[in-house]
Amino acid sequence: MSRPEVPTAVGATRPAPQVSPKASARIDGLDYLRFVAALAVVAFHWTSNGPRWGQMPSIAPGVEQVTVYGHLGVDVFFLISGYVILITARGKSARSFVVSRLVRLFPTFWVALVITVVVLLVIGGRQTPVGTALCNLTMVPDALGCTFVDGSYWSLAYELAFYAFVLGVILVGGGQRLPQVIAAWTVAMAVIAVVRPGAAHHVLTGDFYTEFAVGALLAEVRHDARRWWVVPALAVGLFSMGRFAIEVGQLSAQGTPGYLPWMPLVVTLAAATVLLLMPASGSLPGARTLGILTFPLYLLHQEIGYAVLGRWATPGEGVALAVILLGVLLGASWALHRVVEVRYKPVFRRAFDRGPGHLAELAQQALASTARRARSRSDASP
Repeated sequence: MSRPEVPTAVGATRPAPQVSPKASARIDGLDYLRFVAALAVVAFHWTSNGPRWGQMPSIAPGVEQVTVYGHLGVDVFFLISGYVILITARGKSARSFVVSRLVRLFPTFWVALVITVVVLLVIGGRQTPVGTALCNLTMVPDALGCTFVDGSYWSLAYELAFYAFVLGVILVGGGQRLPQVIAAWTVAMAVIAVVRPGAAHHVLTGDFYTEFAVGALLAEVRHDARRWWVVPALAVGLFSMGRFAIEVGQLSAQGTPGYLPWMPLVVTLAAATVLLLMPASGSLPGARTLGILTFPLYLLHQEIGYAVLGRWATPGEGVALAVILLGVLLGASWALHRVVEVRYKPVFRRAFDRGPGHLAELAQQALASTARRARSRSDASP
C-alpha cells in the first residue's frame, strides 16, 4: 500500500500462565475491525492516492477529504497482528509457528500476485519482468533490489520481520515468556526513540513495530493485567506509538493539503481502545466471512483497481464502476479462500512442514542442546 508522503534463555523462575480458553477463542469483533480497516485502505487508494498520483481519474471529488486517512487502516492491521500473534504463538514450538504463519500468508499471496500480474498485462498493458515477479514471491522484493508488483505489498515485510522476531524468541526457548520479551522490546524501542531518534527507523527498532508491540501488550493486559510490568509496559508502548503517530501526521500534513496532523494519533489510539474493550465472547453476523475476505482483498485491490478504474472510469462518474469492481474483488477473494486456503491448504501445510518447519525444529533442538551443554559446563566448573 502506498502511504501519504512520509519519509519513510534464561531459566524460568516460575511457570508462565497458560492461555485461558477465553483468551484463545476466536473474537468476532477482530474480523469486523480487520474488514473495516481493509475497506478504508481500498477507499484511500481508489479515491485519494490513485487520483493524486495520476493512476486513475477522480471518481468522487471531495470524498478524499475523508478517505485520505484510509492509509491508517494498515496501522490498525499491525495492531491486530500483534494482538493475535501473542495469543496464538505462546506455547507453540518453532516448527508449529513457522508452518502456521507460512500457510496463512504465502499461498494466498502467491496466487494473488499471479492474478495481479495477469490483470495488469491484459487490462493495463503493463508487462511485469519475470525477475521482478520472482523477487516478489519472497514478499521482500526491495531487499533483493526489486520493485513491488503492487504497492500494498510493502506492509508484508513488516509482518515478516515481526514474525521473525517472535520466531527468534521461540527458538531460544522463550516462547512461554513471549509477553515479557515483548515488554522489554517495547521499552527498548522507547529508549531508542528518545536517545537516538534516527535509529528508530530501522527494522524492529521502532516506527510501525511499536504498533505490533502495543497490540501484543493489549492482549496481555486482557489476559493477565495483575503482573506488575504489564500495564507500565503498555503505557510505554502507547507513548512510543503516539510519538510515531504524531510524526506521521506532521509529515503527512506537509505533503498533503488539508491533512489533519492529529488524525493518525486519534485513529491508532481509538483502534487500541477497541482492542482493549472488545468483548471476547459473543457471535457477530458474518464475522467469519469478513475475516476470510480481508487478506485477499487487501492483496488484490490496489494495482488492479488502478488498472480497471484508470481505463474505464470517467472523472466524477466512476463510483458505480468502483462498487462493481469491489464486488468482483470480494468474489475473487472468496474464491481464493475456497481454493487456496481450504481445498489446497493440506498440500501447502505438508510442504511447509517438511521444509521450513523441519528446519525450524532442527534449529530449536540445536539451540536447546547447546544451552544444556553450556549449563552442564557451568555446573561442573569449580
